[in-house]
Amino acid sequence: QREAEIARANELALRETLTRLEATQRELERANNDKDTLLAELHRQTREDSLTGLLNRRALDTELERECTRAGRYTRPLALALLDIDNFKRINDNHSHAAGDAVLVTIARCLRDARRQSDVVARLGGEEMVMLLPETTAEQAMAVCEGLRGRISAIDWAAHGVPTRVTASIGIAVFRDNDTGAAMLQRADAAMYAAKRAGKDRVTLEI
Repeated sequence: QREAEIARANELALRETLTRLEATQRELERANNDKDTLLAELHRQTREDSLTGLLNRRALDTELERECTRAGRYTRPLALALLDIDNFKRINDNHSHAAGDAVLVTIARCLRDARRQSDVVARLGGEEMVMLLPETTAEQAMAVCEGLRGRISAIDWAAHGVPTRVTASIGIAVFRDNDTGAAMLQRADAAMYAAKRAGKDRVTLEI
């Protein structure tokens, strides 16, 4: 009888130990999942612009160099569109920074809606945004950007709390042999300023 009692006590102790081990294992799994979630969130924050949700400049530079390398290696077309919101300082000064933020968020949404799965959209900084268009010729990029420009111009901005019409100027650069991301951005920027000088609210292809 004494041996039976000892055996039952040992069995009970073993079950309690196994229960504690299972609880500890579940806690470790939850902690590991929380860690993975936190790391994923931190990674997202290092790549995203906090206001618009588009990629930030650092992430854009990485994607741009990757696509330039791919376009050069496989001789594939690549286009880069640089969008600048017209008269953005006036919007901030005359209608508040909240109105300016609403414009940025709304136009960022237009870029996301216009992109294909392979396209990259990013906020370069301030009121400048970028569309990186792999497998896209100059003519195709012009068509995409004209559609985007038209959608922005046609928005009912008053419904977004912005009591003025908003337009955008867009410059396009296409990949050249041995191109770099910085060189493409520079040419797209020059094309965008040409659109500004020509009257704004238009798309210009690099010369």
